Amino acid sequence: MQKPVTIPGTSHKLEQVADLLNTMHNRALDAHQISLQALFDLWIEAFFKENPTLYQKCMSSMETVREACSNGLDVMEAHHQLVRTTSIPCTNGLVCT
Repeated sequence: MQKPVTIPGTSHKLEQVADLLNTMHNRALDAHQISLQALFDLWIEAFFKENPTLYQKCMSSMETVREACSNGLDVMEAHHQLVRTTSIPCTNGLVCT
């Protein structure tokens, strides 16, 4: 690997530029992530408004998981129930994920 070329008296300026670019990049990633989360939140809200039965099933399964985690009992079974609730049944009778 080649050693980067340095110009005397500029290394601190290059570090400042690198820091600035990294900060801008991180802010851009944060903004992108927030935008995606907002869009997902809107989508999931609309999805559950159109599928209230599925919403109730998911909430019931999530409550079961919460209670199992709080009590330390049957956590694995509660998890499996949640997975079954959110899985899409295939036409051949198996579960598609």
